[in-house]
Amino acid sequence: MHNSELQDQELLTRVSRNAVFSQDVDVLTHIFNEDINLAGWQRQLSSQIQQYLVYLIGSGFNQLRCITRLNDLVDVLQQELPEHAAKAAFVEDVYQVADMYACLMEAEELGVRLTKLTAAMCPRFHTDKLPCRLITTYAGCGSEWLPDNAVNRDYLGPQGHGKETRLYADQQDKIQQLASGEVALFKGDGWQGHENRGIVHRSPALAPGQSRIILTLDGR
Repeated sequence: MHNSELQDQELLTRVSRNAVFSQDVDVLTHIFNEDINLAGWQRQLSSQIQQYLVYLIGSGFNQLRCITRLNDLVDVLQQELPEHAAKAAFVEDVYQVADMYACLMEAEELGVRLTKLTAAMCPRFHTDKLPCRLITTYAGCGSEWLPDNAVNRDYLGPQGHGKETRLYADQQDKIQQLASGEVALFKGDGWQGHENRGIVHRSPALAPGQSRIILTLDGR
């Protein structure tokens, strides 16, 4: 085995049989593996981006939602986001993340949602019905998810209403959480050949006064 292959294996962390993480951005390509429904790129945000996020949370910004082509995304962000000395660094980062996602998913258009949250947006564990969603928490607590081997999918959806704890009975310690700044691809139930096997996840609970800034991207 070559040294480069050994280094790649050392960088790759398989949290569970269905989820893989790495500090190497190429980990996102693992979402195409049949047995993977979560691929996460572990990264640190620059000080400039963090400065802008502090400003954004304290500003009157609430949400940006649009459907756009990748080439138009920078213009949309420049028009809709509040001005600050570090704005350009944040806009560039969002564009780079969107560019990676669009290339991987061969998406002609992107459904973009950049949101400030002060409460859990999706507090119940669920799966997405689309093929694949990118999610990154720029500020605040990251999304929570469950390994496949800790889930009883019979309690997902309407039939599981009021019985959520049975999803992961006796396995509360298996609840995982993305770190702030990590970029994750969540495979959904709509992925061809992966029906009803999407990653089970939810929004984290927030204490009074806490906020999150999240970005989600859907391909179209």
